[in-house]
Amino acid sequence: MKKSRILGLLSIVLAVALATIIPAQAVGAATTATVTVTVTPGRLSLSLDNTTWTPGTLDEAQTYYSTDSASVTTGTDPISGGALLDAACYWTVTNNGNGNIKVTFTSGNWTGGTTPWTNGDGTPGNDAYALWSAAAAGSGVSWVIVKAAASDPTIASLAGSGTKKFALKLTMPTLPTVLDQKTGTITLTAARP
Repeated sequence: MKKSRILGLLSIVLAVALATIIPAQAVGAATTATVTVTVTPGRLSLSLDNTTWTPGTLDEAQTYYSTDSASVTTGTDPISGGALLDAACYWTVTNNGNGNIKVTFTSGNWTGGTTPWTNGDGTPGNDAYALWSAAAAGSGVSWVIVKAAASDPTIASLAGSGTKKFALKLTMPTLPTVLDQKTGTITLTAARP
């Protein structure tokens, strides 16, 4: 019996020695971890309530402002004291997407007749028009130059399903080569702010 006792004691001593030499792994410790990803797909989409502007015959070298209808006015800037009221705007852009967007306006050559008009990027010329846009707001409104490419945003942030009214300002070419009717497009582009 002494032998079995010695063997039992030896087993305990050996187990304690092994436990101090070989570090034990914590019970229930994970060897893997996970990250749960929750994502919603975003969609850039916008629309306009009115897609035409037909102001008629406009005098050369004059500046015109869109009104609350498809017509234009001269001399009366609808931005007053830094504010542009919704009631002074003809167009409404709607963000049909599900996230905030910024909206930029661009416009290239206007064609028709023998000589096209180019976009003067804010400076009218002999066959160059100048175009600006402004978004309705209670304060801090100014005209943004509508360039042929890479314009600054007219609408800095528009929430998903949100709407924003806007107006346009057009300066006719100073001395058009010919007096042909012109047709052009103004493109509104949505991007993430």
